[in-house]
Amino acid sequence: MAFIAAMSAAELIAAGTAAASAAVGAYSAVSSANAQRKSQEAASQAAQYNATLADQKAQVANEQAAANSAASERNSDLALGSVLAGAGQNGTGLSGSTGQLYEQDASNSELTAMNIRYNGQLNADALSSGAQLDTFQSQVDQQNASAASTSGYIGAGSAVLGSAGSYLNNQARLNYYGTRNGGAAGASLS
Repeated sequence: MAFIAAMSAAELIAAGTAAASAAVGAYSAVSSANAQRKSQEAASQAAQYNATLADQKAQVANEQAAANSAASERNSDLALGSVLAGAGQNGTGLSGSTGQLYEQDASNSELTAMNIRYNGQLNADALSSGAQLDTFQSQVDQQNASAASTSGYIGAGSAVLGSAGSYLNNQARLNYYGTRNGGAAGASLS
């Protein structure tokens, strides 16, 4: 209390202004950093959700391709069975051109089923790659959230130190000019 009583009005105003400036600067830095951290955390959660969804879609793409391939093979078996039955009913059997056509149809049917599975696998791989990218983005966003918090505290410290430095600089000037002019500066400010 005795220290405050010994301070002039100018010194009290300078000290109060420096303290208020430090508090506002620190609050602003921390608030801004918290908002940025929350934004980055939300982006991280969104990216992780997208990764999970892409993984699920990749699994579904593989399952759909397997089901479509199986359906294609069943349809091909039915069609080939009809060709075989017709050839048997005509009495020609699978000799000659009928047999060659039957073998070509069987090969084409198998290629169709393989293409269905292959395209499904390509789709699933693309979705899995997207999921990996989303997972990586989620990790980057988490790191950015952490960095935002750290920068907020650094900014708060910087605001406090800057205000303290400014206050001390002003005090040094007041003391210098007050001493140099025989105390006139200090007397005119009180």
